[in-house]
Amino acid sequence: MILFLTNYWDYSTQKLIDIFKDKGFEDYMVITTSDIFEHKMLIEINGDVVIGDRKIDFEKITAVWCRRFASLDYTDHYDNAIKDNFEFFGFDSIKFKEQLRAEFLTLISYINYRLKDKIWYPAASGNLNKLIVLQEAAQAGLQIPKTFITNRSIADSGKEGMITKSIHDANFMNSKNGYMMSMLTKEIDFDHPDIPSEFFPSLVQNKIDKEYELRIFFIDEEFYPMAIFSQGQDETKLDFRIKTDTPTRYVRYNLPEDIRTKLTILCKKISLRTGSIDMIKNKKGEYIFLEINPVGQYGMTSNPCNYNLDYKIADHLIKLCNHENIKIS
Repeated sequence: MILFLTNYWDYSTQKLIDIFKDKGFEDYMVITTSDIFEHKMLIEINGDVVIGDRKIDFEKITAVWCRRFASLDYTDHYDNAIKDNFEFFGFDSIKFKEQLRAEFLTLISYINYRLKDKIWYPAASGNLNKLIVLQEAAQAGLQIPKTFITNRSIADSGKEGMITKSIHDANFMNSKNGYMMSMLTKEIDFDHPDIPSEFFPSLVQNKIDKEYELRIFFIDEEFYPMAIFSQGQDETKLDFRIKTDTPTRYVRYNLPEDIRTKLTILCKKISLRTGSIDMIKNKKGEYIFLEINPVGQYGMTSNPCNYNLDYKIADHLIKLCNHENIKIS
């Protein structure tokens, strides 16, 4: 059995479920974040786990496909609990919010623990620590940008300049006037008068003079690389996600065998079976590792390159369950 732990709005998971239905594959169960709030739930420690009218039979589960299951931000029950108690808690409402999130994540952690011996896509631990992954990448033989975490202005240590980006996963936030603020990669000039001499600990890297970017989706040592020619426009040179009037060019790519080998070593070291890897090929022809997103939207790699990843992933999961009578495309 395949167990989906997800959120109702995750497009990639819904696409896989639709493919399962088309293939006549029924050996799966879907549990969403909303189910935990909207249905009766009873979890007995060292006993049964029942959500709504479904009992999770841990003995029958082969693999877990987990995408955005611990995401509370789009859950009305969570938002309403914050609103209902905002005035009561006053200034400490942020602590109340953090407490509710901690309680929920502890519950999710226990469910993950009960499934710890299953095959996970991606890893049960959820978000990766970017800093640890960078160090592990270097130890696997991959080149990484020179990287610092600092709370003070520092001198430019590279002739190509410096950039800053989120230490944790990038997020979107709304300002008071409704403006959507996104956390993208930005070039930084520590001599600029608007930059304070002291600030919250931040990630800073040497800027790389890149030839092109690479987005590489992988699942169980199978790699599906895509080159992103983001250098053609000034707006996208630092971050191809910035929207422009001129489309960015995406093409299939062949990774060198030694890079595949090093990436495989890295993914095994951090116990990750699937995800999207970001790399850069610089003007010197060197491959520079940036980061891994375990739950990125792999459709942005699949569609331009005609990889049909939804079907490849579905077939991969079905094979894990050894359902030989199910059509594999």
